Amino acid sequence: MSFDSTDPDDKTRRVALPAPVLHRLAGTDLIARGSVNVISVKAIRAWAGDWWSQKRGDVWTYVERKLTEHLDRNDMRARISDSEFLIAMNNDQGLAAQATSVRILEDVLTHLLGSADLNDLGISSVIGLQGGEAVCRRIDAGAVLAARARRVFAVCGRQVQRCGRGVCAVRGGHAWTVGRGADRGSLLCAVCAWQIFAAAP
Repeated sequence: MSFDSTDPDDKTRRVALPAPVLHRLAGTDLIARGSVNVISVKAIRAWAGDWWSQKRGDVWTYVERKLTEHLDRNDMRARISDSEFLIAMNNDQGLAAQATSVRILEDVLTHLLGSADLNDLGISSVIGLQGGEAVCRRIDAGAVLAARARRVFAVCGRQVQRCGRGVCAVRGGHAWTVGRGADRGSLLCAVCAWQIFAAAP
């Protein structure tokens, strides 16, 4: 995966980082490996409107809970503005790191807004540091979700072959759909409701 930001058609933005975060990132290869992303809860801030100043503390607390749930203890996480969080993963990079970021933001939006609209999945990859700021490039969350769906089909397909139950008793062939929400990471038959699970990507 290329992290070259010199492409004239490449739209980037700069995000100010606290000095401790800059210091921790500067001495690592995490950015070069594509392991650093920024997730945004601006959709929640927009929904809260004038109530944001009263609600944001609860939002930050819930985001922190999800970061703790999905990240390893040694992974870096930091709130860098009132609506953005930086995530740096030691063991994941590129698409894997992006997929984790998407999943965290999905969980947050679904819990607080009731659903995670694709347009609200504000996730950027940090591709460099300049002048005390992070240079960020917007991630196509739809492409990340599509890659995750392909992985679920691939893993669940092997499970179907292994267990031998590849036929729907109702129609003679399962009509697979990718599970969403609480059923994420699974395949569901739209006819007989048989469900098989795959490891989360």
